[in-house]
Amino acid sequence: GNLFYQSIIGNSNHKFRTGANFQADNYDELFTGAPFLRNETVAGAFFEYTGYYGRSTLVTGLRGDINNLFGSFLTPRVHYKFQWTDKFSIRASGGRGQRTANVIAENFAYLVSARELRFGNSQAWGSIAPAYGLSPEIAWNGGTSLQFDFRIGKRDGTLAADAYYTWFERQVVVDLDGDAQEVHFYNVEGKTSSTSLQLDYYQEIGNRFNLKLAYRFTDARVFYNSTGEIERPFTAMHRALGNLSFHSRKDKWMADLTVNYIGSKRLPSTAGNPVEYRMDDRSPDYALVNAQVTRNFKKVAVYIGGENLTNVIQSRQIISPENPHSGFFDASFIWGPTFGAMVYTGVRWTF
Repeated sequence: GNLFYQSIIGNSNHKFRTGANFQADNYDELFTGAPFLRNETVAGAFFEYTGYYGRSTLVTGLRGDINNLFGSFLTPRVHYKFQWTDKFSIRASGGRGQRTANVIAENFAYLVSARELRFGNSQAWGSIAPAYGLSPEIAWNGGTSLQFDFRIGKRDGTLAADAYYTWFERQVVVDLDGDAQEVHFYNVEGKTSSTSLQLDYYQEIGNRFNLKLAYRFTDARVFYNSTGEIERPFTAMHRALGNLSFHSRKDKWMADLTVNYIGSKRLPSTAGNPVEYRMDDRSPDYALVNAQVTRNFKKVAVYIGGENLTNVIQSRQIISPENPHSGFFDASFIWGPTFGAMVYTGVRWTF
């Protein structure tokens, strides 16, 4: 249920929005014969102010919520934009967030294994409190972004940069490193963070071609009771993308070529397994190439394309595939493509 009210303060340069909402969730999960039941209600109210000050725009707000399981909490948030020129803008934002993690639904990939699930400090299914015995996640996030629009000759271009930092006051971590036969879910207080930087470049090339380039750096750190601070698994620190697209007059012909680069990822430790059931500590970096050509007619479009044209395949995907009932079976170590190159074609018919 939601109720909103919005108006102005004096004039349209100062606006506000306020309201209240209520949400009720009834969770009924059954896992290996043990029920996970949770009736969670959240009632809250908020106030948001938007102000226009010449080239500046400020949006700030505060909401308060009462959770029947975890008590009350406040969530502040602020956004600021400065339009330096018609072509150059600066944005900054920051705030706090809180959520209740649904760890089974959010980690289905790890159920494709023989790993035992452990929640918090509890080892007995029947003694687990609501929300798996875990406290909500609380995170603070802040950062800035820049955007510059320009022209080279008669061709438009855009250059954008983003930098954000997230610090977890409390996080629900998924520990795969402490024991190769177990998955541990537990809370960590104030020791995990993530830094993200991204660059985007867009440029028109001639009358028919457009170029897009992007690079993202992610330094995600997590604290495990078993290892201390460590790089988050299955997260590539470096990623890049390049896309070249073409369209003919009246879009009769359209084509694009996309190259994705995915850097090396840390893999969970399997040092506790026998040698034949161990995985590498890191994945290799790799590149994926996708392409498509489309011919548009009046009501019909015919297309042909290909995915993973570099034929990148993760050669070893499963631990102990010959014995899926063993204690070492694990099909959750997927860091890359599981199928090779694929070519497809199709027809779209618009009625």
